[in-house]
This record gives sequence, C-alpha cells and structure tokens, in this order.
Amino acid sequence: MMLPKVKPIARRTVLRGFGGAAIAMPLLDIMARPRVAAANTAITKMGPNGAPKRFIVFFTSSGHGDEWLKVRSESNGSLGLTAPLKSLEKHVKDLIIPIGINNQSALHDSAGIDPGHVKPMVNLMCCVPSANGMGGGISIDQAIAREISKGTKFPSVQLAVFPRTGGHGGLSYTAPGVVAPPITSAQLAFSRLFSDVKTNDTAFAQAEEDRRSVLDGIKEDYDRMSRQLSGDDRIKLESHFEGIREVETRLTGAGQSTGDCAKPDEPARPTSGGGAGLAVIGDAHIKLMTTAIACDLTRVASLMYGGAADNTTLPGFPKGIHDASHDYGPVGWPLRNRITEWFAGRFTMLLDQLKAIDEGGRSALDNTVVYWTTEHGAGNHNYDMMTVMTAGSGGGYFKTGRRLSFSNGTDGLGYVQYNAGSNRATGPSQSELYVSFMNAMGIPATTFGRPNQCRGPLPGMTG
Repeated sequence: MMLPKVKPIARRTVLRGFGGAAIAMPLLDIMARPRVAAANTAITKMGPNGAPKRFIVFFTSSGHGDEWLKVRSESNGSLGLTAPLKSLEKHVKDLIIPIGINNQSALHDSAGIDPGHVKPMVNLMCCVPSANGMGGGISIDQAIAREISKGTKFPSVQLAVFPRTGGHGGLSYTAPGVVAPPITSAQLAFSRLFSDVKTNDTAFAQAEEDRRSVLDGIKEDYDRMSRQLSGDDRIKLESHFEGIREVETRLTGAGQSTGDCAKPDEPARPTSGGGAGLAVIGDAHIKLMTTAIACDLTRVASLMYGGAADNTTLPGFPKGIHDASHDYGPVGWPLRNRITEWFAGRFTMLLDQLKAIDEGGRSALDNTVVYWTTEHGAGNHNYDMMTVMTAGSGGGYFKTGRRLSFSNGTDGLGYVQYNAGSNRATGPSQSELYVSFMNAMGIPATTFGRPNQCRGPLPGMTG
C-alpha cells in the first residue's frame, strides 16, 4: 500500500494567531532541511520560546585598533578572536563580526561640518545626510523601538557616561535633529526605571499576562498543525509548546521565579571623575539596563560612553581615547588595541548579564541583538571599514559565531577623511546591516536611510 506523500513544512513556518502573535516552530523531521544548518529566518517579534526580542546599542568612541580587522574565520567555520577581544571568548558562538562595512551616508554627506568626528557620528545611526549639524532622520534604535516596544513602560532607554553635546553626542534620534536625550546619572536612571517596581510580583504578573496572550493567540494554529504531524514530530511540538508554558509558569510570582526581575540596589555614587568614574557609572548602567530587560520594562536600550572624539583617559592609560586614536600605525596600534581590550571587558560584562537571565530554557541574550558600534574604523578619521560587531541571534534569526568579510576598495588602516563624491569604499553600507536588524526584530523592512545606498539586508547574516 502506497502511503500518501506528505508535503514538507517550511523551516520558516511560525505559529500565528490573533493580535499578531507569532512563535517560531521547532525543527521537525517533516521540515525540508538544508544540507548546511541555517538560522530560522521567520519574521516574528517573539523568540522561539515566546519571550520578546530586544535590541541594544553599545557605543564607544573613536574606532578601534588594527587587531579588530584581523579576526579570523577558522577552518572549521568558527570565529577566531584577536588578543584585544579575548575576554569575549566565552561568547564567541554568539558573535558576528562583519568586516568591510562603510558609513556610506557620512562618506556622501556634503554638509560643511567637522568631517573628522561629527559627520560620521550624526550619520552613524540615521544613515541619511545630516541636518544643521545633527542627525537627519530617525535612528535605527528608535525605528525598531516604535515596532517592538509597544506596551512596555519605556519605549526605549538611553543611558550615557560623560556624554558630549551637539553632534558629538547625538546617538539616538526620534526625528531629524531631535535627539533622544540619554540619562547620565546612574542614580537618576535607577529612580526613573525602578521607582514603582516594588516587588517581583508586579513585574512578573505583567509578564505572565503578556506571555499568556501570546500562547492563547497561537493555540488554534498549534492545534491545526499538531493534527498534521507524525508521532515523533507531534511530541517535539508538544515539548516546544510546554517549554513556552514553562516560561509562563515561572513568571507567576517571586516564589517560583529565578529572581531576574528583582529590583536592583541603588547604585553607589562615583567618588572620582575621569576614567575611574567612567568605569563606575558605566558598570552601574549595564546592571540597570539588563535588569530593565529582565523586567520587560523596555525592549530597546543604548549605552554610550562619551560620544564622538571622547578623550577620557581610562584607568592606568597614558593618554585619552581620542588622542590615542590619532596614533595609528605601528607606533599607535598597541595603545589603541589596549583601549579596545578595556571596552571589550565591559561588552563582555553586558553579555554575561544578559546570558544569566533565564527565559524558560533560553537566555535573554538568545532573544536579543546587541550592536557594538563606534563612529570610526581602525584608521585615523576614517569611516570606511567600520569596526562593529553584533552579539545574540535575535531569537535564532542570525547565524552567529562567524566573521563576515566583504570586498572593499580600502584597507581601513590609513588616514581617510573623505569629501562627498571622493568615496573609494565599495563595500556594503551599514544601512544594510540595519535592515537585517529590523528583520531580526520582526520588522519586514527592505531599506533604511537613503534607498540609493541600501540594497536590502546585509548578505550572510542569516547563514
């Protein structure tokens, strides 16, 4: 007797329901599988276990040393980190380091503003020409916040340590020329974020209600799908659904929770300024930001150290960050790479705390995209070959643990201060990376910033 042929289920299938609820499917035998494992590229605002997706920006000043551009793709396909980034080794499977991306918007911006730091800074997150020395449009974090933070207490949270003013300090923009002002004091951030979070019960009860609405929303689709599956696949789907239910159960109160949403202690005030103060305030901001994520107070956040051309001298360093950025070449690389190493330690701290947040068998980092960026690359005043990286797969959307290399017309190491029209950088625009961020967050965008500088999502991010 010939059995009827069963049509494979696409790997991108999601369970859908009312209110836009959507949860990615587990990998089933019935699915058509590619020969090489790839990310789940279903466009959905929820992670595979029903937890929300998040987007975080981590900004440091004045680019990085040459070692950033020397990360390797190992023969086994994994990512080989260079010495300044070694603190991130524990998270290497969560990282993507794209090499050859350019700040095309800044390279083509004809405005008569400081081309060294202001021009790349005001174009960094908006990807459109500047407006009166400020960002000329909405920034990528705010565009994402409008879509994924609906219903949260804070649509986005901006934190900063010793921020600069004007174009040097504008990271997030809600509209052309309108900066989303960051909170600079850790004590003020604590008060604003957690003043009405009395106990775990309140936050977890709200999270439970949100999670239940998602699960109830997809139940009809789940029941329909289950009837089509074989015994083994049905068991897998039931296990997947029960895992999501476990999240709901865990969020029913402090007694059954992991305590991730516990109200943090008020941060201590820094006793000194300079590099020591930057470390104390920055570390406090990281804790407050990750706790706000755990409590689902927001799903979009940023942390900015200084701003463009910040010249804070880090603890134990001989000169400021900006001054060191001008010492490129063999004389300057060692110190610049040490500065990168210091900030890599802070980035590692952020990832450690996100990974410690349990969301029913997955960590908050699994459902987040964390973007480390700066206004420069490795050279002196250059904004070709930007030194950036991402961490987290956005709920399985990105295929992580890799270096992505793009052909470019420059090596990213020289003194390159372009005027509009003299751009020799041929690699992709960072706006294409931002389209990938939007897609990972469940936003079906095809362009961001200037359309003629954006060819869609950045190739290779999903495998």
